[in-house]
Formats: sequence, structure tokens, C-alpha cells
Amino acid sequence: MSEPGQDKIKEIARLLRILYGALVAGALFLMVVAILLVEVGGGSLAPVDPSFSRYLLVFLLVLVATSLPAGMVLFRKQMIGVQGRETMEVLNAYRSALVVRGALAEGVSFFGTIVYLIQHNYTALIIAFVVICYMILLFPHRGRMERDTGLELP
Repeated sequence: MSEPGQDKIKEIARLLRILYGALVAGALFLMVVAILLVEVGGGSLAPVDPSFSRYLLVFLLVLVATSLPAGMVLFRKQMIGVQGRETMEVLNAYRSALVVRGALAEGVSFFGTIVYLIQHNYTALIIAFVVICYMILLFPHRGRMERDTGLELP
């Protein structure tokens, strides 16, 4: 199979950035809507129960402690498996790995935002925001994509 042209690689890289940006934007959008509902709309969606809120917060911390490292491990494992292969195969694996890592982080952020929404728990909101910041730090700019894939991008 022949190597793809430079324009094709640029287009794939652009689409990957759009895809990942949509994951981040979705998490941010949900957070903004939740904040507006709680702060402007007059409070949480459910009666605040401190013990239930504590359980939800512990579960959120367990999700952070498992999902984020799992996303990193799965990402590395996927990328190690395609080292030295053809460019398109590497880019397809990178796309899959990027979506899995981003979706795991986005799920944690969603859960934190929902805990805030139903229990008015600012700690959950802060955790969700930190996870979104983590997602932004992992945004696939050119340098990160080259480092992650081992390819030299145009």
C-alpha cells in the first residue's frame, strides 16, 4: 500500500483536532448548562443529602483514579502496537486511541458535572473542571501528534 500524500495527512490531523475539540467542547457545554441551572435556576435538582453526596463524591474520585490512568495505559498500548507500521495504519490507531482516552476523561467530567447538578456539590464541579483541563492539556496539536505517533507530520 502506498503512503498517503501530505495533503491527506494534514486533513486527517485537522479532523483529529476537530474530533478531540468536540469532546472537550461537549464537556464544557454540559458544565456551563449545569452551572446556569443550579446558580440561576435556584439550586440543585434533588434534595441535598450529605451522606448520598459523599458517596457520589467517593465514586467520582474512584472514577478519576481508574479512568484517567486506564485511558493513558490503553492509549500507550494501542500506539506501541502500531510502531513501525504504515502511516495510515498508525493514524487510524492514533484516532482510536485518542477517542478512547478522551471519552474516558469526558465520562468522568460528565459524572462530576452531574453530581454537581443534582447535589450542588462544588467539589464535584471542581474535579470535573480539572478533568476538562487535563483533556485540554492532551489536545492533539502537531507536536503532540508527532510525539505520540512517531511520525513526522507536514
